[in-house]
Amino acid sequence: MKLEKLLIKLPVYFNILIINKNYSNDIYIIIFNDNFFFKTFKKNDKGIFFDKKTNTIEILNNNIINKKNINNLNFFLKGLNYYFYNKIKFKGKGYKMRFYDAGKLINFYFGKSHNTIMMYRNIKLLILGKYKFMLLSSNNKNLIDVTKKTIKIKYINQYTLRGLRLSKQLILKRTGKKGSYV
Repeated sequence: MKLEKLLIKLPVYFNILIINKNYSNDIYIIIFNDNFFFKTFKKNDKGIFFDKKTNTIEILNNNIINKKNINNLNFFLKGLNYYFYNKIKFKGKGYKMRFYDAGKLINFYFGKSHNTIMMYRNIKLLILGKYKFMLLSSNNKNLIDVTKKTIKIKYINQYTLRGLRLSKQLILKRTGKKGSYV
């Protein structure tokens, strides 16, 4: 049997949890921090080691963990170095926004009597102009959730095209009752 060595180096700010069940030889490997979570499973306990000093997982045989789990782990680790972004625009007469606390809070003014404040944690906020801003994050799932919550504050009105939207979102304007007779 040919032994191949596979080293997976993890960033220092990750926690690793290895669970070994006594009644079986199954091992669960969980890698996590505040933003990311990855879980893999292996049938037996031979051929996998973890070095705490260098924060690396050493796999002696590629047959131990299937290629699907290794591909998932590689995709997971590759995603740590990339930033995902969503650009949000808004349009409307009298609509404006103010930024507070070094870009962590946005107060939207949409002609309502109450304040609409959105706070962003673990997401970078970039102000692009009077009516545009960009949300940046290394966690794509978290970014999509926050973007959906932000757009929910003021949906696009299909008749006037006023409200919050993504920058490349296609919106079709509907004709009103008066516009259809002209």
